[in-house]
Amino acid sequence: MREFLPVALAFVSALLFYLGSPGQQWRAAPLWPRGCRSAALVAAIAALIPGIVAGHLATTLSIVITTVMASFVAFPFVAALRRRASGTAPWATQPATCRRKRKSKDTGSARRQRA
Repeated sequence: MREFLPVALAFVSALLFYLGSPGQQWRAAPLWPRGCRSAALVAAIAALIPGIVAGHLATTLSIVITTVMASFVAFPFVAALRRRASGTAPWATQPATCRRKRKSKDTGSARRQRA
């Protein structure tokens, strides 16, 4: 269980950073920005403590950074999937047949007919 503690705390840290940011898309309004940033920083530091105690700081640091980066990439996609599943996404309401048709390219046949 102790091996997963840095990953879990890094995920919680990324989640708190995301939910406290003004651009988050999961809630109608962001959570308390200062409180979330402070709690996320504490969680990120706490994620490093098991690695410092075990003497594997570099490994734990890379695991924490990788988890945070993957979470920051995944959270907006999860928000888009949630919007699509609820039917509030702009692309979720349009059927596939409403796609814009391409204009046909003029091959110059009109110019040849005039000449």
